[in-house]
Amino acid sequence: MRKRSIGRVFVALLWAFVFLAGCGQLSDKYGSTSAAPATGVAPWFKVDLNPIKDLVQPYVIYGDQTHVLTEPSYFLLNGQHHLYYEVTEMDPTGQTVIGRTIAYAVSPNGIEWQTRGYDQPVLQADETWEGTGVGAPSVLYEDGRFLMWYSAGEGAGIGLAESTDGLTWVKNPANPVLVPDQTWEGGATGVVASPSVIPHGAQYLMYYSGGISAGPALSRPLGTAIGSAVSDDGVTWTKRDAAGRTSSSNPGAVQPVLTSGQTWEGWDATANSGGAVCCPDVRVDHPVDRDVYRMYYTGNFLGSPVLDDVGIGYAGSFDGLNWDRLQEPYNPIVNEHFPLTLYGITQYITYSQSAPSVVKIGNTYRMLYSQLDIFGTAQGIAIAVNPNPNSL
Repeated sequence: MRKRSIGRVFVALLWAFVFLAGCGQLSDKYGSTSAAPATGVAPWFKVDLNPIKDLVQPYVIYGDQTHVLTEPSYFLLNGQHHLYYEVTEMDPTGQTVIGRTIAYAVSPNGIEWQTRGYDQPVLQADETWEGTGVGAPSVLYEDGRFLMWYSAGEGAGIGLAESTDGLTWVKNPANPVLVPDQTWEGGATGVVASPSVIPHGAQYLMYYSGGISAGPALSRPLGTAIGSAVSDDGVTWTKRDAAGRTSSSNPGAVQPVLTSGQTWEGWDATANSGGAVCCPDVRVDHPVDRDVYRMYYTGNFLGSPVLDDVGIGYAGSFDGLNWDRLQEPYNPIVNEHFPLTLYGITQYITYSQSAPSVVKIGNTYRMLYSQLDIFGTAQGIAIAVNPNPNSL
């Protein structure tokens, strides 16, 4: 018996050594109770599909000066890769927004996408509350139907639409299904936007951006913090927070579940303020013995006196309400990468990435996200992978 106990201790110590050696100082507490490492955390690798043309922008779908592509919603269905994303149409100068629509693309491999023309959006603004644009879709497929939650009216609310083929959508008559009404969201004149909706048992969970419209200027997400809501039908939502407050029992008092708190997000520890987190994408994994919630989100750090510096971070949770960020410097998990660093130059070049959408294929995580090019003249959909950069 003693030999067996010693053997067990030895194996446990050996496993701990391998785990720590493989991860360095990075450990994912949101793995399993056995502390087995789980992927989807860090490091992430941008995949440059066209090095000559892109330099270091790994686009899979290109934008241009008059069409900004962002806020992807990426999922797999029947062996096909499906993507819904926001298209912002700009005037010829690239300075003034004309309107926003939602576009669709399909791919056999997640790399080569068949897109529709900008004149063929699958969803556009046609209701008063939507103002001049719709965007930031979050799409699910269940029981033979597609469900899309989307932002509209520059953060005025979140709507719901339904489709049987993924191309023709019918908006819910109850729209908007979520509006700003909590103090932290800015009240009735505030912002709710960029929903991420996941099924959870017989319910739906929504994570969304809220607060004043003061996110990263160049990547355009709305809001400064991330909230949570739950619904039985996807139409009627109850907001909630980690302290147990709900919008039904504590009107106006529900708090966000994630606020800025790290340097790269723009948080100023001395002033105890600043920064923004927004545009969440949440998925639930089942690594071994419990559910693990993974949140990929946008953080805003003011990298220069003039230009915003935007990256993508990671946080984990066991209950979907209490979130822990990956520690710095491993957060942000996706940010600038230059082939040559020139002190005093490259750190002031705008090169933002935002609005992630993540899927898991086998043991590999793929992220589609919005990438601003190195010159700040185009914004398209790019790809990153974890953990193996050669997995595509």
